[in-house]
Amino acid sequence: AYPEGLAKANRVLGVAYWTMGKPKLALENLTECQKTYEELGNTEGAANCLMNSGMVYADIGDLEKALDIYERSIEKFTQLDLKSRIATTFNKIGSVLIQKDQLTEAKEYLTNALNMHSNDEFYYGMAEAHNLLGKLFLLQNELEQADYHLKKAVDLGEKINDVDGFIGNLIQFGKLQRLRGEYEDSEAHLIEALDKAKQNKLRKYILEAYQELKLLKREQGKLEE
Repeated sequence: AYPEGLAKANRVLGVAYWTMGKPKLALENLTECQKTYEELGNTEGAANCLMNSGMVYADIGDLEKALDIYERSIEKFTQLDLKSRIATTFNKIGSVLIQKDQLTEAKEYLTNALNMHSNDEFYYGMAEAHNLLGKLFLLQNELEQADYHLKKAVDLGEKINDVDGFIGNLIQFGKLQRLRGEYEDSEAHLIEALDKAKQNKLRKYILEAYQELKLLKREQGKLEE
């Protein structure tokens, strides 16, 4: 048996099931992954599995559980002085706080995450922070700020060929254009996002795209659509 490899496989499977919208299978694999890493004394591996579990709980709406898990992850990453992983967890906390409508606190976490990732030139983390800040400013109806951050997210995402991030940005641009009354452009972005999400079997983004398309059609008075 090769427990280190088994733990890594469990983590990869857990994240894969999460992106496919299968939270039960995701949590089963991530819990097994964390357990194995803890038995091996691999604190970093256990902390990464723990953080990934937080992402699953956030998606199924158990926000308090997600926040608790993220805080426990940060404790482990702090012990190991892993600033990049702390910054990544800050992004995740910011995302949950947006869901809880605690936008001031969310902005603080996301700004810290962006600064930390920028110092390390970690493009994926920077792109995620910009995307979430764009989402936050959309909720505050600060459209120019949202536009700035979403464009930054797109530019960074292209550098690393981040398919998931690209789809998420398309959805946020669709929302931005809806709020501006640019309905034709909004629909084009949302349909593109929906198609790409279906191609990649990303249930989370399929649901988000449909939700935004529903709001767009409602604003256009096309209630049957």
